[in-house]
Amino acid sequence: LDRNNMPYPIGRKVSVTCGQYIVHTDDDYSFVSNMAAGYAGMVSTLPLDQSSTCQVINIPTPMYELTNYQLGLLTQSGFVTVKKSYSKGWVITDGITMAPVDSAYRRLSTAKVINVVDRELRRVIEPFIGLQDNLATLNSLNTAITSVLNKLKENLISYYDFKIVTDQASARLGIIKIQYVIIPTNEIKEVRNTVSVQES
Repeated sequence: LDRNNMPYPIGRKVSVTCGQYIVHTDDDYSFVSNMAAGYAGMVSTLPLDQSSTCQVINIPTPMYELTNYQLGLLTQSGFVTVKKSYSKGWVITDGITMAPVDSAYRRLSTAKVINVVDRELRRVIEPFIGLQDNLATLNSLNTAITSVLNKLKENLISYYDFKIVTDQASARLGIIKIQYVIIPTNEIKEVRNTVSVQES
């Protein structure tokens, strides 16, 4: 629950995998993996601007292969699955999270981008904590935030807007509120081809 005692959607930070395979260790021990560790390792090595959708996952052959219909149902329910690619081997079907279906955080790429934005904003804002709440400080803070968001706009976000909100009650407590609107760059989820044949 959040501070207002309302349900907090933790699903944007959660990926649930559906798949299993046998892992053999160097000391002749074998166990069945549910793919969670393999997927976590794969996601941690991806570039920040890349989703896991249709990316190769280095796993042993799964114990079962799902049909397209089954993959579709599981994906709609928020599960991360694997499928056999024509040219790459085993790939992730769709890079999703367990966020609500209507949430932008349903996409793993969005969650990754917002995590980067949050980290970078904290990095540039931290030096201002402890300074005087005056016009010069607020102007410098505005410049620092604009600078970091402009850098991120080059490849991770397509649009941003923010405003620094100050009021007397917050100022007495030493609080500055900043409201952001961030639109991440969309990932390519599918390429649709239209091929027509003509008589020569």
